[in-house]
Amino acid sequence: MEDKRTKRRRSFFVEAVVFSVLFLTLPLLLTVSVVVGLGLSNANPWCGWELLLPAGVFSLLNFYLSFVRPIAYRLRHHDMSEYKFVSGIPLFGPICLAIALLLCFGAVGTSTVGLAFCFVDTLGPIWLAVALLRELCR
Repeated sequence: MEDKRTKRRRSFFVEAVVFSVLFLTLPLLLTVSVVVGLGLSNANPWCGWELLLPAGVFSLLNFYLSFVRPIAYRLRHHDMSEYKFVSGIPLFGPICLAIALLLCFGAVGTSTVGLAFCFVDTLGPIWLAVALLRELCR
């Protein structure tokens, strides 16, 4: 029989995955409909760039701190014993991205660049689902 903590973890994991899928799928479907020519949106293709810019900065900073910085340190020092792990800035990138995607729902440029930032952001909803899945599989 499962304890309460495990049930809570699993329910949180399911909610995170559902949110991630909805967050990515809705703008993507509308973008595909615009590219195919169904014309479901009249939005300017690049509206919301003011919010995409900080979302991109936070996403790239989080990616750098999670993947690039440790590899660069290992290549420079050949030892990770004195390496200090630095956490990124959570929630700011996904919040800016969500606001931009909601304000400019259907904008082709905003949606495609926003999806790229969402995949790169290691503290965003996709990587949260990956981390929770790893935790549950342990």
